[in-house]
Amino acid sequence: MTQKQFRDDIQGLRAIAVLAVILYYFQVSFFKGGFVGVDIFFVISGYLISKSIIINTEQKKFNFKDFYFSRIKRLYPAFLATIIITYIIGFFIFSPLDFEALSATTIFSTVGFSNIYFWFTSGYFDNFSTLKPLLHTWSLSVEFQFYMIWPLILLFMIYLRKLYFIFLSLIIFISGFISYKYLSYDSTGVFFLMPFRIHEFSIGALVFILERKFLFTRLINNLIYFFGLLLIIFSILKFNNTMAFPGIIVWIPVIGTSLIIYAGSNISFEKIVSLKSIQYIGEISYSLYLVHWPVFVFFIYIFPEITLNYRIKLLLLFTTFILSIILYNLVEKKFRNTLNFDKATYLSLCQSFIIIILLASASSFIGKGWVWRLPVELQEANNINIQEMHEYTWEYQRYYASKKQFDQNGKEKILIIGDSQSADLINLLKGKNNDKNFDIVARTIYTECNIPYINESIKQKYYEKINFMTMNKPDVIPTCNEQINYALSDKKLFEKADRIFIAFNWNDFTTPYINTAFDKIENLANSNKKIWVFGRKDLSKSSVELFNLYSRKKYTDMNDIDKYAAKFKKEQNIEIDKILRSRPGLTYINMYNLICPSEISCKVLTDDKKIIFYDGGHFGPDGAKFLSDKFYNLIKIN
Repeated sequence: MTQKQFRDDIQGLRAIAVLAVILYYFQVSFFKGGFVGVDIFFVISGYLISKSIIINTEQKKFNFKDFYFSRIKRLYPAFLATIIITYIIGFFIFSPLDFEALSATTIFSTVGFSNIYFWFTSGYFDNFSTLKPLLHTWSLSVEFQFYMIWPLILLFMIYLRKLYFIFLSLIIFISGFISYKYLSYDSTGVFFLMPFRIHEFSIGALVFILERKFLFTRLINNLIYFFGLLLIIFSILKFNNTMAFPGIIVWIPVIGTSLIIYAGSNISFEKIVSLKSIQYIGEISYSLYLVHWPVFVFFIYIFPEITLNYRIKLLLLFTTFILSIILYNLVEKKFRNTLNFDKATYLSLCQSFIIIILLASASSFIGKGWVWRLPVELQEANNINIQEMHEYTWEYQRYYASKKQFDQNGKEKILIIGDSQSADLINLLKGKNNDKNFDIVARTIYTECNIPYINESIKQKYYEKINFMTMNKPDVIPTCNEQINYALSDKKLFEKADRIFIAFNWNDFTTPYINTAFDKIENLANSNKKIWVFGRKDLSKSSVELFNLYSRKKYTDMNDIDKYAAKFKKEQNIEIDKILRSRPGLTYINMYNLICPSEISCKVLTDDKKIIFYDGGHFGPDGAKFLSDKFYNLIKIN
């Protein structure tokens, strides 16, 4: 097989990968598996880096300093430029909490460890805002970490000579097997951490070794190429983010990419692959990848009310391409090819920018997102500690969940079951000490479980193929089983309860199982008359975000902020809502009636301008106190 220094087919593969990623994140239909573009890049990187190291070693030209310098020169200028520009834009438009989060990701991204940071911080209460403009740098951190260790591994394998094919195959098998097995314990770690992805890179090295040893005719290469392309297209069109990924299914795009690389240098349709448009997208693919996610995040942040229709998606795509072309020509290409600094000058320049970035972002992180950036009237509302708010959510829930039985003090006995939404019910009662009117016991079930009971016969299917939250976090499945079993273990507790309150962050995938769950609870309670079910109360923005957005739009009448907030009401789970409302005997409480006095108005701030929600769905202390009496009147029985 003829080896080429420059491979048009690989450039075309880069184009497919980056377009798949962009169209997936821009929520374009039919690209629900576009996230596999990152895995395609991993295989390409493994192939090209291994090829370079092996050839240079054989020619006695390999040098560690030259290798690492070439990686820095190729990747870091555009990478640092993206980080700097993202940080500056965040400075001007982000709220302190969001800017504080951006500052943390800036630090970890700059030093090549953002994947570890996102692994540590992922979860239900992950961040004040799910908008993270540097989230995509996790894959670059994985690549940087791979570059640090791979030359050492490859040189060791080359030293083994005839055994290095076996050694490489073992690395691929062991890494892939561990990744698959560990997925059920820490799916987030398997997704973000380099050791669980190393088989994707190392299979690229295996491709280079195989293509030097085995030659096929052009016809066979065409068939191999088309089969690999079909695997990639299948992955892009048929995968979705509810699947347990990477897991075993990652092998579909990985093998597809490997086959394309293996056969691509000797195919019959080179002219198609070599089209200037395809080659150019492949050429600027790195800049496209760097730019696309910050563009999307900042657009959503600035224009949260806008629906992502096809015109908006085309606008985002056009903007991404224009900015990518600018970044490519002014930074990536110029620093790679045009500016002929010596190594010392080049490295000193990079180090200077890195130090400046780290100092600035460390300062804004320690300074809680620099609240001083805001007008005086916004500063107090923005000066909250999200970790303290999280602790507040669960404080009283933990106390009532620790109780084994009711106190038998003559008060109405309330059994409260659910996730953080049930914790909010307790905080609403506690807000003005209305909890003193009840004898309360609580039972906690994680939000990932998303249901108070699931039949044993379908439990495994529910957790592994239906509930996307446990599919993405399989390590919580044993906890879900334990919590549900404990919550429903004491039939006497259900019988003694005068009322049973059930509140979850309901999702529509539980629809087929809701009635079975309530059948179980009714059976335990010997009644369906005393079961009260509470619906969701989400706004897609927190009080702070709504307050900031409203003020940023230069609206001056704060009384109208409630009308503005109503635009962000999340009327989700229509089917579940119908089931809960229509089930005989249950008392259904629409929690939107508590926070939204009318269809066109939702409360954001208390009368003394304190925040009600600290995130999209949980009350802060001031909000719980403000709504406490209203909630008590909603549930009390005269």
